Amino acid sequence: MQANGPLSIGAAYTEPRALQLGDAFKLMLGRKHMQLKQLDPAD
Repeated sequence: MQANGPLSIGAAYTEPRALQLGDAFKLMLGRKHMQLKQLDPAD
């Protein structure tokens, strides 16, 4: 995460999951980690 807010997700994460531009996520913040949950297109 950059200081001004954007979150950058690398190819090592996106390629195995076949993610596309425009896919939506919910960002879950934990005490020691961040987790991305992909949202269903119908939501």
